[in-house]
Order: sequence, then structure tokens, then C-alpha cells
Amino acid sequence: MAELAVALLPFAVERLSNLLVRETERFQGVEEQFEGLKNDVETLRCFLKDAEAKKHSSEMVRKVIKDIKEIVFDAEDIIETFLLKKELGESSSSSVKRFAYVTVKRMGLGFDMKPISKRISKVILDMQNLGVQKVIINEESLPVKERELRQTFPTSDEDHLVGLERSVERLVGYLVEEDSSQVVSITGMGGLGKTTLARQVYNHETIKSHFPKGLAWVCVSQQFERKCVWQTILRDLRPECDVSKMMEGELLKEIVRVLETQKALIVIDDIWREGDWDLIKHVFLPKKGWKVLLTSRNEEVALHADKQCVTFKPECLTFEESWDLLQRIAFPIKETAEFKIEEDMKEIGMEIIKHCGGLPLAIKVLGALLGKKYALHEWKRIRENIKAPTVRGSGSDDRNFNLKVYGVLNLSFEELPAYLKHKLSHLESLTIYNDNKFYTPTNDDEEGFVWDFVNLKELKLEIYMPKLPDAQRFPSHLTTISLKQSRLKKDPMPILEKLIHLKEICLGGTSFCGRRMACSRDGFPQLQKLEFWGLEEWEEWIVEQGSMPLLHTLEIKNCRKLKELPDGLRFITNLEDLRYLPSHLTTICLSGCHLTEDPMPILEKLLQLKEISLLGPSFSGRRMVCSRDGFPQLQKLKFYGLKEWEEWIVEEGSMPLLYTLDIWSCRELKEIPFRFITSLHDLAVGQSSIRLLETCLPSFLTTISLIDFRLTEDHMMILEKLLHLKDVKLNRCFCGGRMVCSRGGFPQLQNLEFKRLEEWEEWIVEEGSMPLLHTLEIWDCPKLKELPDGLRFIISLKSLTFYYMAKGWEKRLSEGGKDYYKVQHIPTVEFI
Repeated sequence: MAELAVALLPFAVERLSNLLVRETERFQGVEEQFEGLKNDVETLRCFLKDAEAKKHSSEMVRKVIKDIKEIVFDAEDIIETFLLKKELGESSSSSVKRFAYVTVKRMGLGFDMKPISKRISKVILDMQNLGVQKVIINEESLPVKERELRQTFPTSDEDHLVGLERSVERLVGYLVEEDSSQVVSITGMGGLGKTTLARQVYNHETIKSHFPKGLAWVCVSQQFERKCVWQTILRDLRPECDVSKMMEGELLKEIVRVLETQKALIVIDDIWREGDWDLIKHVFLPKKGWKVLLTSRNEEVALHADKQCVTFKPECLTFEESWDLLQRIAFPIKETAEFKIEEDMKEIGMEIIKHCGGLPLAIKVLGALLGKKYALHEWKRIRENIKAPTVRGSGSDDRNFNLKVYGVLNLSFEELPAYLKHKLSHLESLTIYNDNKFYTPTNDDEEGFVWDFVNLKELKLEIYMPKLPDAQRFPSHLTTISLKQSRLKKDPMPILEKLIHLKEICLGGTSFCGRRMACSRDGFPQLQKLEFWGLEEWEEWIVEQGSMPLLHTLEIKNCRKLKELPDGLRFITNLEDLRYLPSHLTTICLSGCHLTEDPMPILEKLLQLKEISLLGPSFSGRRMVCSRDGFPQLQKLKFYGLKEWEEWIVEEGSMPLLYTLDIWSCRELKEIPFRFITSLHDLAVGQSSIRLLETCLPSFLTTISLIDFRLTEDHMMILEKLLHLKDVKLNRCFCGGRMVCSRGGFPQLQNLEFKRLEEWEEWIVEEGSMPLLHTLEIWDCPKLKELPDGLRFIISLKSLTFYYMAKGWEKRLSEGGKDYYKVQHIPTVEFI
């Protein structure tokens, strides 16, 4: 792979040359050294064209090219450092200071540029000694329009179609079947022929007759405008419409009207991301009649568009199909009496296609290359180049599947025009597939073409790679990385967290085979989305405070050994979307995140969950639903500080084992749906506006704690009828002046606590009330006048404690006091 990085060297030289031309005016004072370097670089460019052509046949030429690479990078560093320091000097407030500063730096630049010029002169001399010729360069820089390069159309002059018949018939069947899914997708790696297959389906006679007036083709690709996509769709469906003058709203309305009134098939070719579908989906209302055929490298895009989507993955060509395709392209003239294909060429062709792995793109590229070579020795040279050390590896043919395909494509890279080579060096997204086979990177591979793409932002690796390269090997501006099948044995986070621009990470399949993963403090400062799935050995996840501060989406799916989420998640205050979680989790606590969607549909699928806590602003939505048969093992549920939460629905059969429910500071929630919460024993509610006692409380409650409620005397009458209550705590929640505990009330009550009941003045306890009361505590009730006389009938009472009560209480209740007779049967009476 390092060969491809070297192949991009001319553009590093061109970039350096452009830099020197662009910044000419800023090199005042070092004109002589500057002009010398510029001339040297131009001379270097002239030699490089021939050097590239000879590098495969000469180890010495390859060494010289690597030397040039180092020279170019060093020269760029010196120039950019000079320009940066000059800017800093010119921003100084003192003009004298600025002049002195820049002068010193100019002297430094002149000193550094001379060794660079000497090194360039030496490599030019080396190339001349090796027979490398100076080639006069007279090529214009061709502007490349990415969208035009990637644009696809429903018609094509392709006549080299092999192995598509069965696939086309299957897809046509899906699309004309009325009751099947409305979205059908063709997914798979690049070069597999997805667009070609979609094109054949689009032009099939059955499709044309089934959708007689409703066929549209639009190529989305990586960069697109929603308006342009909608214009293209409507233009195909209604050619008479002047879409150029229509606004987005008009386009949307008209497309929806068309899809409601006629059958239509829309092919959306080369869609990359789930978010791309979200931008254009509004025209596809869930009504029968229309169908969408997607092509994408990412199967998740199709499933995101429609959960019932029919996904179709084209298979690689067999050896026989591969040979058939190669012959059609490499031998365009059939054998006749006048034209004979040499047997040696056939033998070489059959040997070469083994390196293509059945990938149509590789075969077409190779066939086109061979088709231009008419001499046997040229075919032999291509065969030897494919087998050359450009692509190295060890093991069986299967293990080197991707390397072989790369070898074919690298040959085509050498034949590309310069502007396309340059565009490759500026890729923003790259996927490397391995089709479930193995690939072992060498040291050179770690420095290979993946890491040298200057603008690469999205990297997807689906290859066996048990060790990640060091962080500095990755593109500096990488924002998205996806690993699959890597079989990493060591925690990848210490390396990945150094890629400071990362916004999305996906570790899937067998990408990580270790047991422990840790995200350290200050790691992943830009990370927004984190996805784990299928990590079967992963058991422990540690998240330190300060890690992933911007994370808003977390997905964890089919990680069976992970038992709990890290406590550190409570420090992540931006978490908004929780999609999948390990099915064996028993405890989950979310704090500080901002989930906008109801988390219950996800959480209720975790069948082993026994405890849930949603704390702080972890849920910022208004409605929460616990559906039938959800949470079969849940025993404890806690909500705290959910400020926007207004409605809670609990369906019959949900949470059958729920024992403890705590709801604190959820001020917009007005009602708790107790009807189907049948096993609740422990209830704590505080700082809320819940109309608690206007509904039927669970009859088996044993403990209730209420804080900041507006309870009245009538409410106390309801509480005392809960026959199983053993513990009652009332804190700042009684607004009446008089409280009555009537005969037969609280038959099981053992512990009673009153705290800060500021309006409470009188307490009456009738004989026969609270017969099993054991402990009574009264805290800071300033208006309470005296203990009830009926307290003396509660012979089970063993402990009575007063906190922060007026001094007169202790005097009245002490031996000899006025009310001593009410408490003389109680073993322990304390005043604190």
C-alpha cells in the first residue's frame, strides 16, 4: 500500500510549487533563496513523470522517490513555518520589534533552504545517473467536479453484462409485488455492480409496464442538495413541470400528489448516510403505490429508511463469469479465421483474474487495461506487476483477497490522468472491505495509502487487523471511523481518543475481542456518536469524568457480557439519543444526558433489567410509555429532576415485579398510573404536583414517603386505609391544622415520621389506631400544641424522638410534667 502513497508524490510536489507561486510577494528579503528553491522544485517535477514510469523496475528509483517525498515535506514545513512566524511578527505592536523579528527569521529561512536545494540537486543527479529523463510538463490543471464524476444515469452503453440475469429477476419481483416492502435496497462494497444492477432493473420491460408513467432516477452520492434531488424526481415523473422555478415546498407538495395518484418507482442511487435519507424522505408518505430502489454501500441506510426493507446483496462473480467478463472487454473482437487469440494470452488472462476476487470493477479495469495491449510481452508485464512486491502479504490466496484486488486497481491507478490521481489523494471517505477473509498488514502497510489521504474524514475498515497503527498514522482530520472484523486484542480507545477530530466511532462485529475498554479523562473532545455492536467478549467499560463531553448518541447492541453501563456516563450532559443497549444489563443509571425520545421502548427490551434510574435532565421529552409485557424483571424504578415530563402511561402487564418507585422533582407530572402497577410496595414521591391520592393507591404498599405535598385531613383518611403500610414519612406535606388517626386505621404501621409540618396544630389519635406502631419521630413542627391523648393506648410504641421542637415540650413530657402520662409507657423518649 505504501506504493500508492508514493504514487501521489507528484501532487505533493505540485502543491509545494503552487505554494511558492502563491506566496511570492511574502518572501521579500530572501528572494534569491526563494527563486532558487522554486526553480529546483519545477525541475524536480519534470523528472518525476519518468521516474514514476520506471519505479516498478528499479529498486534504486523507488529509493530516490522516497527521498524526494522527505525533501518535499521538509520544504513545506520550512515555508509554512516562515509564513506563520512572519504573520506573528507582523501582528506585533512595535514596528521596530517586528522588523527585527522578521529579519532574524529571514536569516533562518535562508540558512534552512540551502540544504533543501542541495538535497534536490543530489536526487536530480541520482535520477540522471539512473537513466531517468527530464520530461517537459505542459498539462493544464483540470478542475474536477465531484458530482459530475459520480453522477449516474438510467441509460448506459454497457454491453459487458455477466451474471446479472437472476439478480435482476429477483429484484423486479420484489418491486412489482404489491404487498411487499416499499423500499428495496442493493447494498455491498464499491465495485460490486450495484448501479449496473439497478440500471438493468430500471430498464426491464416488466418494470416499465408496471410503472408506465412513473419512473425516476436520481443519483445522491456524498454531496447533494435536497432541492436538486426533488427536482430530478419530479422532472422524471412530470416532464411537463418547470421544476427550475419551484421552491422546495412546491416540489414536496407536487411529488406527494403524484405518488398519491399513480404507481411510481424511484431509484435513489449511491446514497451514503442515514442522515441523507432523512433529508429527502418527506416526499415518501406511507401509502401504497410507490416503490423506492436504493443502492448504498451501507446496509444500515436501507434499514433506516424502512425497517421492513428488502435488502439484496449482489454476489461476487464466479471464476467462469469473471473469465467471461474479461474476455468481452479484453478481446472485443471474437475469434475468426482472420483473428486468433493467442493461447498464451488466454492463460495469462485466466491467471490474472484470480487476483480480482470476482469483483466486477477490478475485472473491468483490468480488462480495459489489457484491451489496449496487443503484444504478448505487454500482457506478461502486467501479470508480473500484479504479482510484484507492490502488494505484499503472507498466507493463502483467501487471506490475500483484498491485496490481490488492490494490485489490480493499483495498476489502473498508474494509468489514470494526473487530475484523477490528484482527486484520489483528496478522498474524504474510504471503505476497505475484506468479504470475511483475512488481511495481515505489514509495517509498510501501516504507512500506506489510507493514512496519506490528506482530506480523508471517513474511514471504514472491514479487515482483519489485530493491532491498530499509532495515532499519528491516521489522517489528521479524521472525523468518522468504523471497525469491523479487526479482532483487536487490546483496548483501541487509548489510540482512538488521540484522534481529536473524531465525531463518530463504530466498533462492530469482531472488531474488539478484549474484555475491558476505558475512555480516559479529556479523551474524545469532539465525539458525538458512539456505537458498539456484537462485541461478544466485552465485559467492562470505564468512562472517566471529562471524557466524551459532546456525546449525544450512544448505541450498544448484542454485547452480551457487558452487565452494566459505566458510572461515568452521568457526567456526559449532552446525551440525547439512546438506541440499543446490552440485553443482559441488570442495572442502568442515566444522569445528565438529554434524551429527547422516550427511552422506555429501548429499555423494556432489556429483559434482565432489575433497576432503572433516570436522573437529572436525562429525559427531556414529555411523554413516556411502558408497554404491555415490558420490563418483566424490573424491581426498582427511580425518576429524578425530569422537568419536562408530563405524561406517563403504563399498560397492563408492564413491570409485573416492580417493588420500589421513587419520583422526585418531576413538577409537570400530574398523575401516576397505579392501575396496572400491581406489586408496588415502596413509594416515594417528592417536590411534585402529582394528584397522588385522587387515584387509587396500590393496596399492597408497605412504605410511603411524601415530600412537599399539599395533603389535607381527607388524604390522611385515605392513607390509614392502606392495610399493609408499615412505614410512613411525611415531610413538608400537610397543609391542614388538624390531623385525625381514626380507630382501626394503619393496622400494620410500625414507623411514623412527621417533618416540618408548619401548619399542623392538632393531632387526634383514637383508641385502636396504629396498634403496632413501634417508632415515632417528630421534626420541627412549630405550631403543634401537644401530643394526642390516644398515644397512651399504643402500648407497642418503643421509641419517641423529637427534633428541633420548642423547649416547653421536654418539660411537659418529662417525669412530673403535665403530659408525662401520655408517654410514660414508652421505653425511650428523646429530645434532640
